[in-house]
Amino acid sequence: MKDEEKLRQFLDEVDTESGLSRKRARLAENSELDKGLYNCFVSKRNDAVPISGPILQSQALKVNKVQNGSEDFKCSAGWLVKK
Repeated sequence: MKDEEKLRQFLDEVDTESGLSRKRARLAENSELDKGLYNCFVSKRNDAVPISGPILQSQALKVNKVQNGSEDFKCSAGWLVKK
């Protein structure tokens, strides 16, 4: 109940017509990093640049550094393979 507003906002942002289905709604621990990485992803895709897991990890490290994020930030591949 404490995260009801965040969950409602998440559900409003999810495009159900694209076929996205989830068992759980997991919110990012660092929403600014998440938004920055998403913007990089969209920009690269608009330029027809192929995106792979290692490229996303590299971009996440760069975005974290630009945003003066945590020095302990590690970008593992675990979040890419989790469903």
